[in-house]
Amino acid sequence: PYDLDGSGRVDFADFFVFSDNFGRSAAAKRWASTEGVDDRTRFVLEAIKASERGRGIVLRLWVEDAEALKAFGAVIEYDPAQVVFVEAMPGPGHFLESRGGSAPLFGMLSRRPGQVVLGNGLVAGEAVSGQGLLAELHFRLLEDHAETAFALREGYVADSGQNVRSLAQLSVARVRPQSFALYANYPNPFNPSTSIEYALPQEAEVSLVVYDIIGQEVRRLAVGQRQSAGFYRLVWDGRDGAGRAVGSGVYFYRLRAVGDTRFVQTRKMTLIK
Repeated sequence: PYDLDGSGRVDFADFFVFSDNFGRSAAAKRWASTEGVDDRTRFVLEAIKASERGRGIVLRLWVEDAEALKAFGAVIEYDPAQVVFVEAMPGPGHFLESRGGSAPLFGMLSRRPGQVVLGNGLVAGEAVSGQGLLAELHFRLLEDHAETAFALREGYVADSGQNVRSLAQLSVARVRPQSFALYANYPNPFNPSTSIEYALPQEAEVSLVVYDIIGQEVRRLAVGQRQSAGFYRLVWDGRDGAGRAVGSGVYFYRLRAVGDTRFVQTRKMTLIK
């Protein structure tokens, strides 16, 4: 009964027909073609961490250069080994209702690990043109400070149930930190190695150096490396620059990052044998 366009399967085309006929009776099924391609309209993904110290990620789906948009559909994929889907919502001031229309159909057509299929449609009011927010999805990282990506695999727009177009321009979003950070090493205390993680909100020249308790240099883990924005992890194996194992004690690691702004921070760690 949900195969509204008579294609033999239930998909976005049926959702758009449903949106087009919401609140009124239809004498017969209507045909919805998804063979047309929209070369102008773009869906754009934006991924940010909800907070620097938490594991939450906010993924926003934006539309640009839309023309007479009444409904949309999107297939978003992610790595289920890195993140867990939490919820999806239209988001504040979402685009379809920006001209006073009503779009109460927001929801997920399908959900499985690694993929979310969602859509929404106007049931009353004028079609909208331009750019704006279509959806906001929340995810949770399975590891602190991990870096992950989201891919828009399919996108559809419709100005009626009979005129559905697939998008030619799709996007990928990678989570980026909002500020510089040097995190506590893990494990701590450690033996014989430990991981040191840091975040760069912009491209920067990075140096990460380990010092002993009296401030003498022990090991250079990174020296003047140009790195793009993102989350990074380096491992110190408890050896000095000559490859010799160092003794038990307190050590310090210092991050220096120079980009459009300058960031320097030092933290303490303990090696116990």
